[in-house]
Amino acid sequence: MPNLVEIRKATPGEIPFTRNTCYKFHSQKKYPQMILRVGNKLFFDLDEWQKMIAHARNIQVDEAKELRKQGRCHD
Repeated sequence: MPNLVEIRKATPGEIPFTRNTCYKFHSQKKYPQMILRVGNKLFFDLDEWQKMIAHARNIQVDEAKELRKQGRCHD
């Protein structure tokens, strides 16, 4: 079961964005897998946020490895 937090009831620091930013992202249809409406409530999926962080980290690590392999990055 996803780790959902109702945006309207989220305390500061509970979700990584402000409430207004979440509402803006939702209205712009950004990150539909992370900010979703169920009934008339808007939720933030913390599990999806963690997946996005892990994905970004993996990309950066792979890029750094590739640069080191090419000799363009120094430790």
